[in-house]
Amino acid sequence: MMIEDIIKRGEANAISTKDLTALTGLTERELRKRIETLRRQRVYIISSTKGYYMPANLLELDKYIQRESRRAKSTLFTLREFKKLRREIALRAEFEPLCRLDE
Repeated sequence: MMIEDIIKRGEANAISTKDLTALTGLTERELRKRIETLRRQRVYIISSTKGYYMPANLLELDKYIQRESRRAKSTLFTLREFKKLRREIALRAEFEPLCRLDE
């Protein structure tokens, strides 16, 4: 079955990853990759703690946009901090490991 034929409109009709993998025969990783591909093709699939669904109204769409925006901001903040660390290390004349794997 095609993912886009299985996923219904509205959060109340969300389908879990477990159920989607069972119906499609895909692994979780394959499923996530396929959903990402569909999203890039303008198939608007939303995910939440309840599962996957297509938005039934603007409220559901807005909630998803807000949730993903917060997630993206958090990721960008973390990445920015690691880039700062990278620059600091590069500027040091002598590099000392920040942490040891054997400790």
